[in-house]
Amino acid sequence: MNKKQQLEQLRASMQAIDAGVTLPLSVQDEGDSYNRKRRRSAIREEIKVELADTDSTSKKKTKSQLSFTTQELPPEELARQYALDCLSRREYGTQELHNKMLGKAHEPAVIAQVLRELTDEDLLSDERFAEAMLSHGAFKGQGPRKIRHDLAKKSLPAHFINAAFEVCEIDWFALAKEVRTKKYGTECPKEWKDKAKQMRFMQTRGFEIEHINGSFGE
Repeated sequence: MNKKQQLEQLRASMQAIDAGVTLPLSVQDEGDSYNRKRRRSAIREEIKVELADTDSTSKKKTKSQLSFTTQELPPEELARQYALDCLSRREYGTQELHNKMLGKAHEPAVIAQVLRELTDEDLLSDERFAEAMLSHGAFKGQGPRKIRHDLAKKSLPAHFINAAFEVCEIDWFALAKEVRTKKYGTECPKEWKDKAKQMRFMQTRGFEIEHINGSFGE
């Protein structure tokens, strides 16, 4: 009897107990000394064990099949699959994705080939990455200086960074005011030390001095 048949028989036995039907000899408790509740509990535990064994076998088989399939793929296809998996989660810059693939031990020549193909197919775009990262930074309440710094850390060429700022439609003055009032409230500080504290906070958020002054209504 296979696993599926065993599970079906166990479930049928449980249904029989609920219905008050006498169980077949093969699944009756010895001496029929257990009450219905205990018999049902015992069968439930058997089902759990059977399901656990079946699930474990299935997972091992799937993992083995996946490992075998992956080993059969050529290096170029493995690298491409990894790159596409990364790009399916978010935008990447070319150099950032290159470094990530190097960290996974893909060959430099293979990486270069895959990145060229993805760029030609418009699946990889430094321009799009810069614009996406700029928008994301502004959404988090970061100023232009902080966003430029983060883009440069991704090894993105300066002309892509500049182009992203040229086409963006973000009102940095309005954003600075929103960030400051969210942190400190709408009332402007009367004491210089309080204002200086708020200004330092805004600087850490990456805003220019004119944006910071504008957030105070100056």
